[in-house]
Order: sequence, then C-alpha cells, then structure tokens
Amino acid sequence: MNANRIANRSAARLGLCALIAAVVCVAFVSGSNTSTASAVKAASPSAVAVVDLAELLEGLNERTYLEEKLNSEIADRQTELDSINAEIEKMADQIGTLKEGDDQTMQKIRDMRIKQVEARALGQFVQEQLSLEKGQMLATIYNKVQTAAGKILARDGWDVILIDDSGLALPEMAQEGQMLQLILNRRVLASDAEVDITADVQTLMNNEFANARP
Repeated sequence: MNANRIANRSAARLGLCALIAAVVCVAFVSGSNTSTASAVKAASPSAVAVVDLAELLEGLNERTYLEEKLNSEIADRQTELDSINAEIEKMADQIGTLKEGDDQTMQKIRDMRIKQVEARALGQFVQEQLSLEKGQMLATIYNKVQTAAGKILARDGWDVILIDDSGLALPEMAQEGQMLQLILNRRVLASDAEVDITADVQTLMNNEFANARP
C-alpha cells in the first residue's frame, strides 16, 4: 500500500515539473516575440529628401563655366579643321585647271588625297576628344553634387537623399524590353515638394564655386 502511494506521489511530482517547464517555455517564447514586435514598432522613421538632378545641373554656374571653356577649345579645333578643308578646296580648283594625266596633275591629286585623309582623321579625333572631355566634365560635376548633397544631409539632418526622376516622362514609342527597363530603372514614384532640396544643393555648389574661382 505504501509503495503505491510513493509511486503515485512521484508521478504527480513529475507531471507538475513538466507543466511548470511548459509554462516557462511558453512565457519565454511569448516574451521573445513581444520583444521583437516592440523593436520593429520602435524603429524611428527615416528623413528622406529628393533632388531633381536635371534641374540642379541646369542651374549650376560651374557647369556653365566648364561648357563655355570646352566650347572655346572646340572652336579652336574647328578653325584648324576649316583651314585644312579650305586647302583641299583650293587644291581641287588647281587640279581642275591642270592637264589630265600629267605628272604634275597626278602629284597634286596625291597631295589632295593626303589632305583629305588628314582632315577626316582630325575631324574624328575632335569628335572623340570632345566626347571624352564632356564625359570627364559630367563626372567632375556629379562628384561635386554627391559631396554637396552629403554636406546638406549632415547639416539639415536628412538620413537619405534620392534622385527624383518622378517628373521625367516615358518615351511615347519604345519596344517592350526597352520600356520595361526604363520603368524598372525609376527611383522615385512620387515625392512631396517639402522634401525637395534641389535649390539648397544648387545654392551651396554655386557659392562654393564662386569662392573657389580666382
């Protein structure tokens, strides 16, 4: 009889211990889930600003200055090319007055063809160099835009600054793949005017450029 009571008491104690362990486990899991949920809810919102890059570039004094300087260099090269083309026209006129098949005529024709090759090579070089220099100019400007945006971010307490392309219209005609790529490359669907800091970045960059010029 005593043996049965002892066995019953042991079984009851084991059952109670298992119940307590289960309750503790449930409480721990519930507390962990509550903590995670609280952490998500407690995350502070990010302060996001946008910049209209096309508008910004249009109003940068440094870009205007660099383009004018580049256009001046282009004009000098074009003058050189025009001079060579004028020589070619003069040589063609002279050849027209010479006897066909004459040694002097053949030499003039060879000289003119050499000039034509020279003109084509110079014209191609000018175009390629122009494209490279414009690319370098844009890279220089964009790097300065990034630097200025970083200063505005730190100064005014923004967390993120995005390029606002929501105002750019899609082309009316484009193939499916091209149109899809254009859409997927968009960064901003819509933004409020109050978070547009284009003017702030533009003012900062124009002031820094004005102070840096001799």
